[in-house]
Amino acid sequence: MYGSGSLKETKVGKYEYWTVRYYDNEGKQKWKRFPHTDQGKKDAKKFQKEVNKKKSDGVLVSCTHTVASWTEEYIQTYKINSLRDSSLSILLLTYNKIEVSPIADIPLDKLNGAMVQNFYNMLADEWTDKNGKIHSGIASSSIGKVHKLLAAAFKKAVQLRMIAYDPMSVVEPPKVKYAEKGIFTEDELQKVFKAVATIGSNKCNTRQSHDYNLLFNLLLQCGMRVGELLALQWQDIDFSKREIHIHSTKVRCKQEFNDTKTAAGNRYVPIINDNLLISLKNYQSRNGVTRLAGYVFEDSHGGAMEYRNITRY
Repeated sequence: MYGSGSLKETKVGKYEYWTVRYYDNEGKQKWKRFPHTDQGKKDAKKFQKEVNKKKSDGVLVSCTHTVASWTEEYIQTYKINSLRDSSLSILLLTYNKIEVSPIADIPLDKLNGAMVQNFYNMLADEWTDKNGKIHSGIASSSIGKVHKLLAAAFKKAVQLRMIAYDPMSVVEPPKVKYAEKGIFTEDELQKVFKAVATIGSNKCNTRQSHDYNLLFNLLLQCGMRVGELLALQWQDIDFSKREIHIHSTKVRCKQEFNDTKTAAGNRYVPIINDNLLISLKNYQSRNGVTRLAGYVFEDSHGGAMEYRNITRY
């Protein structure tokens, strides 16, 4: 707990001061000097009251963290072991913007909402970081990620009683502008599958033979993400019930897999189209071998097919 602030007259050389002495939560003695005037005495008493209030609240009187140093510590302490690699990479990219921003070196307990709001406004346009480097404006969704990280870091700082007040509580989060999502027209789909039909003769497709028509039909008809499709195994398909259990997704460039990002992502998808069902059965029994386990689209070593085998076409 904080030691009660004591107010005394002190002298340093030929100068006199009103000095408030107190102890912080770590037992370190601290002091603050005020001019030896009537106004200085009033200011010292006011500060003494603030010290005693912070003593009862258990809040640090002097916070040693800056915005950037605390945000980094927050990530390292509370997020680094709870996020997937891809999510952590995005979070660190977001932190990089904060690290070089004009608010980076502001003490944690000195930041206010207006400073953060101005920072967001600046990010939307061409801006100059604290090192003098010029950056292009970023999308509202990226500014939203900055807001989410700062809000979480400051909320934790308040919970830990590092600061008494959360400046993020008065900051208006940016309105994310979502681009209107379009869907393929029938003409576009015909072009896609016309192109798919040429993959078999592509010089890049000589080492491993895949049914790309089936692959793209699964993506189209079952609403699967590419990572979900690559993680799909034969035991996930129930031919009698005509359904596919989607429960995991493949990590890019690695033979690693994660659960779906949300609970809703773990789902059963019906196989409505008869031709799709027949194509799946034929692909399962290709070359006279019926596969009961393993990846539906596997590489030459029996692992899951890589993203690049789809995107390069």
